[in-house]
Amino acid sequence: MGALKAGATVSVLDPQYPPERQKVLLEVANPRFLVCIQRAIDEFGELSALVRDFVADRLQIKSTVPALQLLDDGGLKGGDGQDVLAPHASARVQVPDVVVGPDSIPTLSFTSGSEGRPKGVQG
Repeated sequence: MGALKAGATVSVLDPQYPPERQKVLLEVANPRFLVCIQRAIDEFGELSALVRDFVADRLQIKSTVPALQLLDDGGLKGGDGQDVLAPHASARVQVPDVVVGPDSIPTLSFTSGSEGRPKGVQG
């Protein structure tokens, strides 16, 4: 809901997908922000060199949260050693100037790609 209120669309890249498929899905989604989930990193490892290179060379990423953690108290922390979200905590009380309506796209999922290349499906 927070991403939608910020005018963004959320898409999940399954860390168990092969790196080549992750690369294709990133190309289709063409994200501007990356949020890496610490638990996924702990369970499945970092992104492969192939995916990291693709992100660096082909995507125009504005910002990355390298290790988002859900804390026991329900709070969020995002960073490797430092909380990259902390400088923006004051923005939580600001109401974004974004209109959310029936044409808003909260999620982007993907087809299996059984007929070739996976397609993005707006949800």
